[in-house]
Amino acid sequence: MPHFLYSSRVFLLAVMPAHKRNTTANPQPITAEYGIAFLSVIPKTGDIPNNKQKTAVKFFLDGIKSFLCIYFYLVKGIASVRGGLCMSFNYDLDFEKINFRENPEKYRVGRGEQGVLLVEPYKSEILPHWRFKTPEEAKKSSEKIYELFLEYKEKDDFVGADMARKFLQMGYTRARRYTNYKGGRKYKENGEINERQIDPVKAKSAAIFEEKWKLARTDKEYLKLKKSHQKEFG
Repeated sequence: MPHFLYSSRVFLLAVMPAHKRNTTANPQPITAEYGIAFLSVIPKTGDIPNNKQKTAVKFFLDGIKSFLCIYFYLVKGIASVRGGLCMSFNYDLDFEKINFRENPEKYRVGRGEQGVLLVEPYKSEILPHWRFKTPEEAKKSSEKIYELFLEYKEKDDFVGADMARKFLQMGYTRARRYTNYKGGRKYKENGEINERQIDPVKAKSAAIFEEKWKLARTDKEYLKLKKSHQKEFG
């Protein structure tokens, strides 16, 4: 089934009143999983070659995602869908004055690496160790940052653990960008995508960071701290 048709069907099922849904012998309740399914099957903008079309499609999809987030929050009482997809990072805070170790209630997980270079004192504690130029540097860097992740987690410091997780993720994503594009530049000045030039050295660095990032993001104690933080503070 085409992406759009399947996505539309999932979307309609998610918002349709229960008594109007087409039931079967074993009707299933409509939950946030429908929204997750919807978000997982929509086309990826990276697959669209034309930049103007890509912008238009991204705007459209972001609008639908926002609607789903609001719907699941207001109607179903679900504050976070798909690991924080609906919870945006708050960029309006005065990051120069806030100590997030003393004020963890102000921290929002956001998506991916959002806020990784803003949240203090964690940025200053982790950034000096962040390196990915060579596999040797990446190994030393990822091991140190993962060590910090474990230390923060041991102290029930979720903000610190999440920031360490973000630096590990950023080590992977940045190394991947340098793997695929010379100088890490994906786009030309005219907006067109540069030709890929695979760098095997950066690919090794990316794989090293990816291993530690996966360990962090799937850590059961970290996930419990994350759930507790989002439940209490959003």
